Amino acid sequence: MRVLLVDRLLLDALRLAIEARHRDLDVDVAADEATALDLAAQWQPQLVLLDWWLGADAAARCFTALRDACPHARIVVMSGDDSACVVAQALELGACGFLRENAASF
Repeated sequence: MRVLLVDRLLLDALRLAIEARHRDLDVDVAADEATALDLAAQWQPQLVLLDWWLGADAAARCFTALRDACPHARIVVMSGDDSACVVAQALELGACGFLRENAASF
């Protein structure tokens, strides 16, 4: 399975943790929206783990663009901000799940 990890801060740590526990996964990483969209179009991942706060703005635009670029991928939003409005917005966009970053265990 191919996984796309989109996060601006925890890329290396998350990638190593995922690959250590799931050696059958191919994990691509992107620290920004443009790189994420390029990788998504190129590799068509089955799973996207998307940091909700890629920059100053929420990743709603990136989520929509990723959904269009790889329509068969499951997109899971990650964030340290688990406020009801963030979780609701992610789920309304079509997220398959929500992981609180400091509580996620891979």
